[in-house]
Amino acid sequence: MEPSKAAMKAALRVLTALSERQKPDQGDIDELYWYAPSDRQRPIDELVCDAIQRALQEREQRRKAAAQLRERGLMFSPAEEETASATTGPASQEQRLEIQRLIREHSERRQAYLALSAKLKRLGLALQQAAANLVEADAGGYSANSEAAREVLAPVAGEVDLSGITQLLNDHVRLTRLLVADQQTLKKHGIE
Repeated sequence: MEPSKAAMKAALRVLTALSERQKPDQGDIDELYWYAPSDRQRPIDELVCDAIQRALQEREQRRKAAAQLRERGLMFSPAEEETASATTGPASQEQRLEIQRLIREHSERRQAYLALSAKLKRLGLALQQAAANLVEADAGGYSANSEAAREVLAPVAGEVDLSGITQLLNDHVRLTRLLVADQQTLKKHGIE
């Protein structure tokens, strides 16, 4: 496990123990001292804060480094483009262009995936609410619940039918598979 994740987990356990007015585990405290060393003695809550702050800074640095890698893969200035093609040769140039294309396509697929997930969630919630209203209507005979179920479904009724929902689910599965394949390919090239 990476050190920042281990320190965050130890910090969480120490904070939990402190909030429950219990003595934190010494192993967790030692982990925090190791992760966030200092030349002065600190109270435990300050030690926890220092460790969390360091872990968050490290994560932010990793995110920035990954973003810079992606940005370098997507955006080369014309001068960099010429230098890269002169020094790397046609095979590397083609590989770099392929990676750029894959990153762009992956980004587009990810946006489509998020939009489709949001739509499915919205439809699912509407169907779930309508079903709950119908169950209440069945239990107590006809009531206003049947009308409430119809009103819940009215905004999405024209949007999609059962075959449309099936198609949306198939699209969701297809996009998921493509995104996983993209991530595996990008990982092979050192891009995460």
